[in-house]
Amino acid sequence: MKRPDITTPQALFAASARYKAPVFQRFYVWGKEELEALEDDIDTADPAIGQFLGAIVLKDLGRPAGPTSPSTYLLIDGQQRLTTLYLLLLNMATIAYNHGHKDGAEFIWQNYLVETKSPQYRGWPKLVPTLQDRHTFYEILKSALPDFDWDTTADPEDKKPRSSRKLIDQWNRLTQYLEEATGVATGALDQQSFDKILTTVQEHLRIIDITLEAQDDANATFSRLNAKGVPLELADLVRNEVFSKFTPNETAKADKFYLKYWQPFEKSIPDGSISAFFPVYAYIALHGKVTKAAAFGALQKAWKSKSPAAVLSDLQRYSPFFAALTEYTEPPTVSKAVNAQVERFSRMPRTRVTWPFIIQALRAVEQRLLDETHALRSLRIVESFLVRRALVGREPTGLHAVFKTLWDKTKGVPDEVRKSIVTRTILSPGDEELRAFLKKERSDSRVILNFVLAEYERAIIKANKYDPPPHTVATIEHVLPQNLTEEWAKTFTQNEHEKFVGLLGNLVPLSETQNKSVKDQPWEQKSKRFIGSNFKTTQEIAPSANWSAAQINKRTDKLISWMTETWPELSAI
Repeated sequence: MKRPDITTPQALFAASARYKAPVFQRFYVWGKEELEALEDDIDTADPAIGQFLGAIVLKDLGRPAGPTSPSTYLLIDGQQRLTTLYLLLLNMATIAYNHGHKDGAEFIWQNYLVETKSPQYRGWPKLVPTLQDRHTFYEILKSALPDFDWDTTADPEDKKPRSSRKLIDQWNRLTQYLEEATGVATGALDQQSFDKILTTVQEHLRIIDITLEAQDDANATFSRLNAKGVPLELADLVRNEVFSKFTPNETAKADKFYLKYWQPFEKSIPDGSISAFFPVYAYIALHGKVTKAAAFGALQKAWKSKSPAAVLSDLQRYSPFFAALTEYTEPPTVSKAVNAQVERFSRMPRTRVTWPFIIQALRAVEQRLLDETHALRSLRIVESFLVRRALVGREPTGLHAVFKTLWDKTKGVPDEVRKSIVTRTILSPGDEELRAFLKKERSDSRVILNFVLAEYERAIIKANKYDPPPHTVATIEHVLPQNLTEEWAKTFTQNEHEKFVGLLGNLVPLSETQNKSVKDQPWEQKSKRFIGSNFKTTQEIAPSANWSAAQINKRTDKLISWMTETWPELSAI
């Protein structure tokens, strides 16, 4: 490692150099809080002593594009900070250009944003983010200064890019900050304010530059570092661990593996869920003998002698089912009946503590290690268990200990599953307990309610051979409104209102727009509006002549009967 140097954004960006995020880096994650801290550093920087921003860690790769190309540095740590500074300078160039100061914009562009010293490489951006962010980053560059000659071909974009919302939001925040700070937001550009900010960013911000030498392990360094204020996610640690298996001389091989295999794997899991996958995988791979906090360390040990390809292959045994449970897409390796069960689980409130068992059961069916009939019974047992507990307000507390080892104990055999998930402290409500609870207690605060009413809607549609269920997102409508109006008080006393307003029979699905429009209307008006609802469940009650306590009790009984048939007692499955 070379001796650390104190440097400035001016020195970093003015050099004939490019700063490139390696494949194991996380995406851009800085948000409002981190930007406000940087803005405060800029606004309060003392020209005499400067303002310290922290450290960046680089690895010098030399000039990979040829002897006259700019030097390339892997941006091991400090990507968030350096990307934000680059976008800030780009934003200042944009403001200058848009307000008639083209020479000022050209100065920033030539000196800090692109390579200009080597004509062959002119226009190459001096900062190259992770592949995941690159498409959005390039779009920002070209839309900010469309008349300038950007050349983004040296580091190609993702062929199937996802928009990086974090980058877009930060660009918009930077625009707002600089337009307010330079007077643009309220009138003409204040050149003095503009120059002060530019001088501060160029000269008064201080950064410690730590540059690794060829023999230094970039991955090991990365895993020991945290970006300022934003902890590394589990997905970042796992990605780094996998790519640390490539030697420092295998950069090209690592890039190829990332592009061809690792990135498609990450993309196969819905946005924002990749870090949640690894604890579930760890419980499966390590037979439940690990805590969430210890998952990464345990995986490191388990993967010690495995190649990147072997690690990825094992992850992909389970990731398609995790993805389907998170945001349903049909796994093609299991039957229509099994897919229907997966789809129902995906619409339920997420109880990921059950997923190690569910995923292993699905994997066993896929591999023909578990009879499909047995698998479906076991999965129905789990579904009924979860729904019944949720309806009576029992939280999933304590389920983690049961489900992370449930597969090893039962291998998916239904009778064994039924015996193992019910313990001395973790019970499944029987029909009488469920009925007594739902006839007395409010159901409108239950997280499971939307799923239950959606299933009832589907049951009505199936029984009557109606068109498929609507895509309209349902909200919960209290037919007897939560506000006891003068009109409704003619039918319900205050005590009756408190008793019946939250009962199951008083709750129907409505679109958000219609829900807002009917609000506290009397029954005569509501019933007419319900006829035109998108939901058959709601249309079903519209013909009633009135809406009274008797009607609510009757409908509550009807729904309870349907529920106990749909999610029977575990002993009946």
